[in-house]
Amino acid sequence: MRSFSCFLLALAVCLACRSDRESQLAPPAWPAVDPQQDPLVDPQLFSLHPAAYTFFDGGVSSIVPGDGWGPVEKARHQTEEPVTFAWAIDREVTFRVEGPSTVPVDFLARCLPFTFDGAPRQTLRIEAGERTIATRTLERGWQDVRIPLPADALTERVNELRLTFGQAWAVNEVRPGNPDVRRLAVAFQSLAIVPREARNAEAFLGAIALDPRQRRLRLAVGTSAMFPLPAGSEVTLRLGPVSSACRRCQFEITRRFQGREETIWQGEPAEASNLALSLSTPDHALSRLRLALRATGGRAFDARRTSDVLLPPNFLAARQREAVPAPESPHVFIYLIDTLRADALTTYGSQRETSLRIAEFARDAVTYENAWSASSWTLPSVVSILTGVYPYQHQIMQGEHVFSEDNVPSLAALLAESGYETFGISQSYVASDQFGLHTGFHSFALNNQLHSTELRSQEVRRQLLLSLLDRGRPEDPLLAYLHTVDPHGPYAPEGDDRRFTLEAPGQLPASKYLGHIFILENLDEDPREVAHMRALYDGEVLYTDRQFGRFVQMLRFLGLYDDSLIVLLSDHGEEFSEHAGFGHGRTVYEEALRVPLMIKYPRSEWAGTRVPDRVSTVDLVPTILRSAGITGDQTFDGKSIRPPDLEGLPPSQRFVFAEVNPRRSEHFEAVDYRAFALDGIKCIESLTDSDQFGDPVPRWQIFDLDEDPLELQPLATDAPSAERCRGLMAGWIASRRTPSAAPETAAEPEALEELRALGYIE
Repeated sequence: MRSFSCFLLALAVCLACRSDRESQLAPPAWPAVDPQQDPLVDPQLFSLHPAAYTFFDGGVSSIVPGDGWGPVEKARHQTEEPVTFAWAIDREVTFRVEGPSTVPVDFLARCLPFTFDGAPRQTLRIEAGERTIATRTLERGWQDVRIPLPADALTERVNELRLTFGQAWAVNEVRPGNPDVRRLAVAFQSLAIVPREARNAEAFLGAIALDPRQRRLRLAVGTSAMFPLPAGSEVTLRLGPVSSACRRCQFEITRRFQGREETIWQGEPAEASNLALSLSTPDHALSRLRLALRATGGRAFDARRTSDVLLPPNFLAARQREAVPAPESPHVFIYLIDTLRADALTTYGSQRETSLRIAEFARDAVTYENAWSASSWTLPSVVSILTGVYPYQHQIMQGEHVFSEDNVPSLAALLAESGYETFGISQSYVASDQFGLHTGFHSFALNNQLHSTELRSQEVRRQLLLSLLDRGRPEDPLLAYLHTVDPHGPYAPEGDDRRFTLEAPGQLPASKYLGHIFILENLDEDPREVAHMRALYDGEVLYTDRQFGRFVQMLRFLGLYDDSLIVLLSDHGEEFSEHAGFGHGRTVYEEALRVPLMIKYPRSEWAGTRVPDRVSTVDLVPTILRSAGITGDQTFDGKSIRPPDLEGLPPSQRFVFAEVNPRRSEHFEAVDYRAFALDGIKCIESLTDSDQFGDPVPRWQIFDLDEDPLELQPLATDAPSAERCRGLMAGWIASRRTPSAAPETAAEPEALEELRALGYIE
């Protein structure tokens, strides 16, 4: 087998589909298509079989990395082109792959064991469940590994495999002076599953591809392409012209559903040209459409014998059957975009066109114009989102403790008790099972991309699709919590997503555009460089908007949009020197607290409504429970904010509260802030004597947000409105029930080390 070092280039070439032979099959002059109605425009919905692969490059991928992976990195191997890779952090990682496999397959990887002088050789084990299915001792340096898998390794619709390693070492312990505190085992440039008979893996993977731009699907002998089908629908499949370099081949169209396969059509490739077929799908569970190429003689797998299929616009069209009733309780999708400040979106007044797809979603949703996060950094904020109480109540503030339901119940647990199937997917190490955020979920997957320079939120859709295909109770309502980390820093948009940097060019090296560097080197004194950093951030918002649009497109095609409750929100905002700082987590000014919050209620009830009332992210849990018809004796800090529930409520009863108290970190001092806003007046209380830079800070700052939305001119502390705000805040805090004792469950030392590495604590 040739080296995998050319895999990345090979995949890019095969996806581009630029060969001379392909040019002979030019797409017909098809009319323009609305991408929201076309599943082909999202390659994350498409998979090839029996091959599966990921190159950690953000492109088309049919293997989904799970727990234990570090953020994707990019590096150059000597004089070669830069490659992307991801480290296995500590001694275990997981990945998910579709099945079942009906032929013998091999596991392939291009990997690099972490090593140092005197290090023993690394071992790799492939495990499924409680059993070890293969073991290999690795050499030093980059290497290609190919390991046969047993016949029963991939028998489920979705299979989770685990890689475990003999050792993992903290970098700073074995390489003195290196600040990296991570425990590293092996770096992976690629993972793949290929048929054992395909001896040349590169040729095999390079012979099958989907090119969305040319609407061309290429199949090789022995391979198939699979697309998801919505439940309870009448589906029409239309193919365009088919060309074939395969003699004695047969083209097959089948439907897979819960391990069963039904042949819908078969014949010679030429007979499939311009074919139109109709089929029905089961009432509840998703199924799969499979297009396959088989040989009537010769090898079962042959990369040299291929057929090309042109796919017209809306080649898969689905119409839901009227006989399928709407669910009594709606599906709930919570799509959280980490570090997205409200005014970065067109819907919230951005001067840049950053978010046309989110604006389109807002037309179906209720937009809450003045939503606050409960805190300005991820951990306490997300726990508040998932529990409906402020941080003082759940006590998960600094990363020292793990959330449990001994204090307060979680939304996932409450919905699970009412018959919901619940799963979570997170790209943030901070919002993961490491700190108890998996509590109440039937399954929770972490694919950590926090602080990665690669933009990869599209992978959440692939993970979501696998979870939908693998549902054990497809007739039950579901809760899906999806946590993406774009546009969290560092900001590194690519291609057309850098368009805003042309309006605000910068002169610094890319590595300088980090908040703490701007502060330490006084780079924030140049407004042009600050503007460039903001332009980079807005470029990532462009990317984020595109991925959210494809998420909505996915739900529409799968028939899960209309009757679902869909939430778009963020956990906190981001500062760009508005108050002398950058980033988040150490202030409670508006740029850090004000977040987007849009809720599309089932059947788009109250569509297009804009709510000016002050609301909080702690209002989400009671709102979802009310919409799902679930009642109980739980006490929340939040209230239902459905438009009818807000009617007649005087503004004096709508206030919001937030708090943040991070510990000292490498670059910043500890702070302890509370914020309270009511009737346009906001008061900030500092329980420490200094701010994040160690400079003196007053005990109280009070602002009239109606007159001073940028919080530049504090009111006099003896002004009547200031005294009222302080009094109300103190009275409200005193009136709250006494917080429960802090959870006894402490975070693992490794979790605290990760927070230190990320700069959140010292």
